[in-house]
Amino acid sequence: MEECARRMGQRSSFNTLWKGLLAMIIDKIENAGLYPLGAAWKTAFDYLAMVDADTPADTHHRIQGDDIYAVVMDYDTRPLHEAKLETHRKYADIQVLLSGEEEALWLPNTDLKIQTPYDSERDAAFYELPTTPGAALRLKPGVFVMFFPDDAHMPMLRVGNAITHAVKKVVIKIRVDLLK
Repeated sequence: MEECARRMGQRSSFNTLWKGLLAMIIDKIENAGLYPLGAAWKTAFDYLAMVDADTPADTHHRIQGDDIYAVVMDYDTRPLHEAKLETHRKYADIQVLLSGEEEALWLPNTDLKIQTPYDSERDAAFYELPTTPGAALRLKPGVFVMFFPDDAHMPMLRVGNAITHAVKKVVIKIRVDLLK
């Protein structure tokens, strides 16, 4: 594990627990091949190689049917009080900024107070922001973050106290059981 982290560079994080559970990953896209997460992982990153800031927003791309798909979106970043803390059950998220910069808040999915119960149609549950701090992740082009079902996350945040910025992002959804 330490050797893998050393090869990935000083700002990367591969949080794999030895009992087969997975937790959030943040790294450079060029390091995606270091993660042994199977064919679905490779398929997702093959797709990522084909999208860029010129890819039209508000598009839904079926990469491998309902098993792996991508949504390209653009939006303005927002302050913490306007964002939502969420988790998923069926899909893991790979989030990549195509342009702009944002922060995402990450917290383990433990002891969170449910705001909106899990909706299987949206594959999402929403939570109240706890008083305990989470980890602030800075996202920019060239970096990916992977959120698994145990990862509560709040994307779309302004960077620090900065003004709102326009962002274009692709979110790839991978059915969790396809990740090995």
